[in-house]
Amino acid sequence: HRRTGRELRLTTRAVPPFSEADIDEFARLVMTSGSEAATLAHLEALLADGMLADDICCELLGPAARRMGEWWCQDHADFTEVTVGVGRLQQAMREISRETNGREGSSHPEAAPRRILLMCVYGDQHTFGLIMVADMFVRAGWQVDSDEGRTETELLDAVRLHWYDVIGLSVADPACLDALAGQIARLRRASCNPAVGI
Repeated sequence: HRRTGRELRLTTRAVPPFSEADIDEFARLVMTSGSEAATLAHLEALLADGMLADDICCELLGPAARRMGEWWCQDHADFTEVTVGVGRLQQAMREISRETNGREGSSHPEAAPRRILLMCVYGDQHTFGLIMVADMFVRAGWQVDSDEGRTETELLDAVRLHWYDVIGLSVADPACLDALAGQIARLRRASCNPAVGI
C-alpha cells in the first residue's frame, strides 16, 4: 500500500511516552469515573496538545485495556469495573475517530478502497484491540468488514464471495492459539483471492 508524503510524516512523528503511572491513572479513571465526560475531557486535551488519534489508541487506550485485564486476573478489579472501563474505552475511541475524521486524513489514490476482514480466532472473546485496529484501517481509507458474531461457515462463505486483500486474525487468549493454524488454512483454501494476506 503506497503512502503519500503526508502519511509518512504522520507515521514517523515522535510519540510522547505514557508512563506506567499515566496508564494506571487513566485505567482507574475509565473504570471509576461517574460519567464518560471525564474520560473524554482527558482525551480531548491530548488531541488539543497535538497527539494523533492512532498514538492515543496505541500508547494509552490499548495499554489501559491490558492493565484492566491484568487487574481483573489479579482480583484488583471486579467484572463490572472492567466491563464499564472497556465500554468507556470503546466509546472514547468512537469519539476520537469522529473528532479527528478529516483532520488526520490523507489522500488515497486507489480507485476502489482495499478491503480487510478482521476477526477473532474462534473461541476468543477479546474484541477491544480488534475494534481499535478496525478504526485505524477505516481512517486510512480501507473498507473494513468484521466477523460480528458470524459462524465459521458464514465467514468461509464471505471469503468465497468477497475479495479481501487481507484477513486479520486477533488472538488474545493463548488457549486459542491451537485453533489458529487450522483456521488460517481453511480461510486460505476458501478465499477467492489466492494471494490473500493473513
